[in-house]
Amino acid sequence: MPLIITTTTIAIVLGIVVFLLVLYFFKHRGHSNLAGDTERLAGVLREVFTEVKKPVISHNRLIKELKARLHVGEKIAHILVGKAKASGLVHTDGQTVKPGPALDLSKS
Repeated sequence: MPLIITTTTIAIVLGIVVFLLVLYFFKHRGHSNLAGDTERLAGVLREVFTEVKKPVISHNRLIKELKARLHVGEKIAHILVGKAKASGLVHTDGQTVKPGPALDLSKS
């Protein structure tokens, strides 16, 4: 009898571990796809700058907006700002952020 309980317990624990790993990889894949999708990032940045109606916003405000609009954590939001800066979508000095030439706010 104890052998059956042990086998069943091991199967349940393995099932839970596999389920959690699958959830983790799906979430990670979604975030990595987001980081590579420059058009989607540009669209969100256009929305933010159009809604704020200011040529320059604080870095913290942009991070909060990205977290809220894209449903990501702070670390991913910082990575996205880095990708946007590397793509020329924004210029940032660590304190403030302004739209870059590649953002083209006339599209909104």
